[in-house]
Amino acid sequence: MYSNILYCVDLETFQWSILSNNNSEKIIPPRGNTSMVLYDDQLWIFGGIDSKSTYNDFWQFDLKRKEWNIVKSKNTPEPRRSHSMIVYQNCFWMFGGIQDVTKEKNDINIFTPATGEWTR
Repeated sequence: MYSNILYCVDLETFQWSILSNNNSEKIIPPRGNTSMVLYDDQLWIFGGIDSKSTYNDFWQFDLKRKEWNIVKSKNTPEPRRSHSMIVYQNCFWMFGGIQDVTKEKNDINIFTPATGEWTR
């Protein structure tokens, strides 16, 4: 089962709450096996999978406004799931993942938020 509901836990009370649900106009479609990083009060999510497709779309969730936005970027990497992504020196570094059952990725893609561009 895939989901597009974003949850948050309060680390003092250990109470869970929903940050985002599917009642919004713009929302990421349900999926699993994505990668997510936190940068500048926003969650950035790349790719993932559902029961039919592997994605290479890029989404941003603004934690202050509690809204989703699709990120338009240049040189977007190929679709993938089960990849890793970190923030380092104001860039997002994404490694590997699986594109298809027999096509595992062994590449590094770097996204620069200031330019909106991916490089390899």
